[in-house]
Amino acid sequence: MICVECGASVAHAYREFSKGNIRLTKCSDCNLFADKYVEYDFLLVLLDIILHKPQVYRHLLFNRPYLKESYSVKGFVFKLLVSFIVLDMFFMITFKTNTSLLSSFRIAALHNFTYFSLSSIMILFALKSVYNDTISHQLNYFFHRSTTQLDSHKPRVGDVLMVVVLSNFFKCFTLIFLIWPFEPAFLLILVLLTLSSTSHAYQGFGCTFIFSLVSSLIPLLGSAFVLFLA
Repeated sequence: MICVECGASVAHAYREFSKGNIRLTKCSDCNLFADKYVEYDFLLVLLDIILHKPQVYRHLLFNRPYLKESYSVKGFVFKLLVSFIVLDMFFMITFKTNTSLLSSFRIAALHNFTYFSLSSIMILFALKSVYNDTISHQLNYFFHRSTTQLDSHKPRVGDVLMVVVLSNFFKCFTLIFLIWPFEPAFLLILVLLTLSSTSHAYQGFGCTFIFSLVSSLIPLLGSAFVLFLA
């Protein structure tokens, strides 16, 4: 496990004295609580994602899988993925003429598959690069070394996908277009908020702002290209 504040390795996030009676562990490096999210409800964790807190991504990717009574987010993530596809289908049927339901579903599924696959690949590459001495030394303009030694904290692909989906939570706000008229300016704001959220996730893993921004743009451009070809 790691300290979500500074990235240093910690033996545990808390000590349990009895059922429901725990004390959070303080990091020896920064003297702050190693993982304050242990006591947070998932709704508060989601709120910190919306508020662009890099610490929450360290908690989700490196600590949450090892917590005994960790909340489950698999169902929520699956519902988000389905809602993203349904929203894409709605926009295609609304703004593209002569588009069948089956065709819009195929394009929406391909668009989301491309976006989330590229995002997951970029995060896995970033994590490998940040904590690999050779790569990070050669690309030190894009990565800054963390104090963490994460050989025993390799994230699972499923956890990476979960982080990617949650960092794109702002896409859900496109639901307002079902109620109010479509406004391109508001859609642009949502895209910028999504880019900002995903770039903060990269910065939480030890990437510089430049690499975070580029890594957030690549999946967006790739999925946009798929829509253009469709």
